[in-house]
Amino acid sequence: MPVTQRARRGTTVRSGCLCALAAGLLIAFGLPAWAQGVPPTVWGCLLYASNNPGPAQTPVRLNRYDKKLEQETGFTSLQTVGENQAQLTAGHGGILMFPGELRVAVMSVSREPDSTLLVGLELFRGDKQLLVTQAKLSQGSPLFIRGPAWRQGELIIAVIVGP
Repeated sequence: MPVTQRARRGTTVRSGCLCALAAGLLIAFGLPAWAQGVPPTVWGCLLYASNNPGPAQTPVRLNRYDKKLEQETGFTSLQTVGENQAQLTAGHGGILMFPGELRVAVMSVSREPDSTLLVGLELFRGDKQLLVTQAKLSQGSPLFIRGPAWRQGELIIAVIVGP
């Protein structure tokens, strides 16, 4: 019987059964065709948020979110630990690899009637699945996943799906 836990902001985390179901549906139906005919890319970065002195060093794609992240996390400094990008292809999804054996597997992306994207993803550390979720995003807008405490701060993963 799968274990269900409550995560931040009402997201449900399930292990085992949901992962197999998502993988099966992805293989059966593949990623949907995009209006432009070009499969989307997924970009992500691993950030270290802390109160260490020094300016924020975030990728350009996230510059406009620096202040919001400071407000939400309570940390005043952001440092980029790693970045990665993957092309999503039908039947394969995309995997973003980060230092510390962290990886994000984008299992599905579909365009909703309101032009938002419904993104199914999984977060792993090594072989251990930490999170399975779906998020509704505007194209080019980041999803931030607050991670574990690390050193004197915490890790944050940002994921953006776009052309």
